[in-house]
Amino acid sequence: MFLAWLPYYSKATVPKSVGGNRFLGRTELRVAGDQAGQFEAWYKKVDSSGSGAIQAGPAAGFLKKSGLNDNILSKIWDISDPGGKGYLDKTGFFVALKMVSLGEPPPHPPPPTKPPPPQQAASGGVWTRTPTDRVRYDQIFNTLGPEANKLHGNKVRGVMLNSKLPMEILGKIWDLADMDKDGSLDRAEFSIAMHLIYKVLENNPMPPSIPQEMLSSAQRAGVAQGPVPAPLAPPSQMPPPNTLKQQPAKDNLASGVDATSGTTAEKPQGPPPAPWVISAAEKARYDVMFHNADLDKDGYVSGQEIKGVFLQSGLPQMVLAHIWNLCDMKQTGKLTSEQFALAMWFIQQKLAGTDPPAALTPEMIPPTMRPKPAAESNGPLITPPVLLINWYFTNATTSHSLTVSLRSLENASTPPSSSMTTTSHSLTVSRRSLEDASTPPSSSMKYSFYQVWLIMTISTCYIIFGMNIGWPNTIYLHLAVDNTTLFDTHLNLSPSQLDWIGSSSTIGGAVMVIPAGWIVGKLGRRRGIIICAFLHTLGWLPIALAINYYMIILGRLLTGASMAMTVVCTRTYIAELASNNIRGIMTTSLDLMRGFGYISVVALGMGTTWYYISFICTAGIFIYTIVALLVFPESPTYLIIQGKKEEAREIIVRLRGTRTGIEKELKELELLNQREDGRRGWRALLSEDNLKSLLTLIGLFITVGLSGISVMTVATTRLLKTTIPSLDASLTTLINMVAILCGSLILFILVDRIGRRWCLRISLSVMTVAYTVLGTLSYLEPSSFQVNVLPSVANASDVIYNTEESNTGSAFLSLKSMIMVSCFITIAVCMTTCLSVPFMLTGEYFPSIVRSQVLSICIAVSTLISSLLLQLYSIMESTITISGVYWCYGVMSLVSLVYLSLFIRETNQRSVG
Repeated sequence: MFLAWLPYYSKATVPKSVGGNRFLGRTELRVAGDQAGQFEAWYKKVDSSGSGAIQAGPAAGFLKKSGLNDNILSKIWDISDPGGKGYLDKTGFFVALKMVSLGEPPPHPPPPTKPPPPQQAASGGVWTRTPTDRVRYDQIFNTLGPEANKLHGNKVRGVMLNSKLPMEILGKIWDLADMDKDGSLDRAEFSIAMHLIYKVLENNPMPPSIPQEMLSSAQRAGVAQGPVPAPLAPPSQMPPPNTLKQQPAKDNLASGVDATSGTTAEKPQGPPPAPWVISAAEKARYDVMFHNADLDKDGYVSGQEIKGVFLQSGLPQMVLAHIWNLCDMKQTGKLTSEQFALAMWFIQQKLAGTDPPAALTPEMIPPTMRPKPAAESNGPLITPPVLLINWYFTNATTSHSLTVSLRSLENASTPPSSSMTTTSHSLTVSRRSLEDASTPPSSSMKYSFYQVWLIMTISTCYIIFGMNIGWPNTIYLHLAVDNTTLFDTHLNLSPSQLDWIGSSSTIGGAVMVIPAGWIVGKLGRRRGIIICAFLHTLGWLPIALAINYYMIILGRLLTGASMAMTVVCTRTYIAELASNNIRGIMTTSLDLMRGFGYISVVALGMGTTWYYISFICTAGIFIYTIVALLVFPESPTYLIIQGKKEEAREIIVRLRGTRTGIEKELKELELLNQREDGRRGWRALLSEDNLKSLLTLIGLFITVGLSGISVMTVATTRLLKTTIPSLDASLTTLINMVAILCGSLILFILVDRIGRRWCLRISLSVMTVAYTVLGTLSYLEPSSFQVNVLPSVANASDVIYNTEESNTGSAFLSLKSMIMVSCFITIAVCMTTCLSVPFMLTGEYFPSIVRSQVLSICIAVSTLISSLLLQLYSIMESTITISGVYWCYGVMSLVSLVYLSLFIRETNQRSVG
C-alpha cells in the first residue's frame, strides 16, 4: 500500500523548521520532511566512515530492524537504488527510511485532484507481472527494433522460436497477444506474449485466454513504469532483525500535504537516469587516447586503429573480443569516443581483477546512446543491456525439470556442463540465432573426431620429414660396410663430407623459409602443403639415383627446402583448423609422426640400402600429394584474411558443426586478424608488439638450438660410436629413435594439461643433468674411436670398416655403459619437446596475418643454428674432445632454461591470434 503514496511525499515543500539545515540537500529535505533530524542521525550512524555510500550489507541490516517482510524490503531497495548501483547514497538512504516509516496504510485518502496510481495486482498471482518483469520485456522490445512502436511478426518470430515451445503453443500465444489482429505486437501485446512464454516454460498450463491479472496490469499507464533494477542483496540474505520503533505515519504525509505549507505534493517525473560509470576525469584521459587512435579524424575508431591499444593491455584476445562486442552495441565495426572510453574502462577493470559483464547494465550505457523517454511511459526506459540475450531451456532426459527464473533467463551465463543434471542448450537471440544454437554432445563428438582424423592425415607428411632427418644415420652405417651406389659407383667420404650430408638439409631449409612464408601467406595453407610434397619428390629422386656425392647433396638441399616449407604450412594449418581445447595435442601429432619416421628409416636401414629407402620416401610422398588434393580444406582463417567470409563459414561448419556459434567465431577471426593500418604480410611485422614477440622467440630458438638437439638427432650413430665404441651402433640408434617417439607420446599427453612452458622447462632441466653426466663419464674414459667411416683408397669397395674388437653384451652389462646409454635415451625423450614447443609457441604468439612469415623467420634461425652445429661437430670433437661437446650442450640447456623462465609466456588454451 505504501508504494502508492511515494509520489505524494517525494516533491513535498521543504519544511521551514529544517530548511536551514546546512548538512542536508534540498532533495533529502523534500524526502524527510519533519523527520529530517532523525534521518540524519541514522545516516551518520550507518555511514560511520563518512564515505557517502552505504553498501548493501549495512543498509540491509539496518532496514531489516524495521520488522517489515522481505517482499516489502525488496521493493524499498528497488525504489531507493533506481540506478542499480548496489549501494545507497544519502538521498537513497533517506528514501528507504521514508518508505519504512510509511509501512502502515495511510488513514486518509489523497486529495481527489491527484489520484494515486492504481495498486498492483496481488503478488501471489501466477500471471501477475512485476515491475521488473515489465521493464525486462520492454528492454527486449527495444532490442528488436520496433517501428512506429510495433514489432512485425517476422521480428518476433525468432524470439518465440528460440523458446523451443511446440508450434501449437506458440500459435496460441500469438493469437492471444495480438489482440487487435493486425499481425504486429505493440509494447503491451509483446509484454503479454513474453510473459506467457516465460510462465509456460515454468511448467504452468497454457491458459485458454489472457488471465485477468495480465489484462489489469496491461491497462495501467503503459507497460514500463521506469527502471526497477534487481537489488544487489536480496532481502532473504539480510541479517536477522532486531527491533526498531516504527515511525508512525503522519496524516499530513499520508495525504500528500505538507504540514507547514499546506500545499499539495507534486507527482514525480520518474527517477533520474543512472549516472555513467566513467567519471569526467577518466573520460578526458580516454579522449586523448581516442584522438590519437582516430587517424582519419572521422569521429570513429575501427578495429585496426585500436588493435594495438587493445593488445598492449596483455589481456587474452578472447576477453578483448568480448569487450569489443559489448561496446560496439550497434555492430557497426567502429566505436565512438564514448564507446571507446567504455572499452578502455572495461580493460582497466579487468586488469584490476573485475571481469567484464555478460551484458551492459543501464549505468554502463553511454549517455548519448540511451533512448529518450517513451510517450506512453511515466519514466525513462532502460536501453537493452546487450544485443545478445542468452536463454536457457531444458531438454529433459530424466524426470527432473530445471526451474528457470526470469532473472536467470536474462542474465545467466553458461554454467559448466559438469554441473548440469539435464542437457542444456544455449540459444543466442541474434540475427543468426537458430544457426548458432549449441551442439548436442553426440554431434560435437562427431565433429571433434573429424578434426582429429583430418589433422592426423595432414600430419602424415611428417613421417617423411622424420625419415629425412634420420636418413644420415642410415648412410653412415651402410658406408661402414658397403660404399656402392645403385649403379655400382663408389662413395669415398671424408668426415667433412659426412658433416655436409647431415647439414645440407638444414641449409636448404634456411634458404627456403623466407619464400615459404610468402607462399603460404599468398597462396594459402592447402596449396602450400601440395607444393611441399612436390619439392619432397624432387629431392628424394636425386638421392635414390645418386652416382656421386654431389647428387646426394643436391637431393638433401631440395628435401631440406621442402622440410622448411612443411613446418611453415603444417603448423600454421593445424593451429588454425583445430579447436582451442585440442590444438596443443593436435600440434604434437606432428612430433608423433616425425618419431615414426625416425624409427622407420633406421629399421628399414637394417634390412635394405639407403637408396632403396629413398625410393620408398618418393612413393610415400606421391600418395600424400594425391590425398591432399582430394581431402584437405583451406584454412578458414586464411579465407577470412582474403575476404572470403562465406567460404570460411562453410569450412567452419565442416569442422565444428552447424550449431557452435559460427557467427561468433567468424566475428572474432575478423577482429583478431584485421590488418593494422592496412599493412599486409611482412610489413605487419613492423609493429612494436610483433617485433618484441619475434625477438623473444628468436632468442628461444637460438638458446634451445645450441643445446645440441640437431646433432643428437642427425648424428646419433656417430655420437654413439664415439662415446661407446663397444656398442652395436645400429641397434642403439634404433633404441634412441624409439625413445624420441616415446617423448612425442609424453608431450602429446601433457602439452595441454600442464602447458607449453612447463613441458619445455622439465625437458631442459633433465637434459642439463644428462649432458653433464655424459660429459663426465666420457672424460673419465676417453674413446679411441676414429671418425673416418671409410678411408679414401683406390678401391674403396673392397675395404670393410671394422671398429676394435668388443663384446656388445659385456658393454651393456657394464654399469658405466648402461648409465651412458640411459643418458642418451633420456636426452632423446626430452629432445621432442625442445624441437616442438618453440614452433608451437610461434604458431600461437601471432595473429594469422603474420603467422606464416614469423614461422619462416624462426625456421631460418633454427636451421642456421642446426647447420652451424652439424658443421662444427667434427671440429669441436677434435679440439675440446667429446666430453667438452657434451658439457657445452649442457651449459646451453641451462641457459635455455633460464631464458624460458624469464621471457616466455604461456599460450595454453588461449585463442590463436
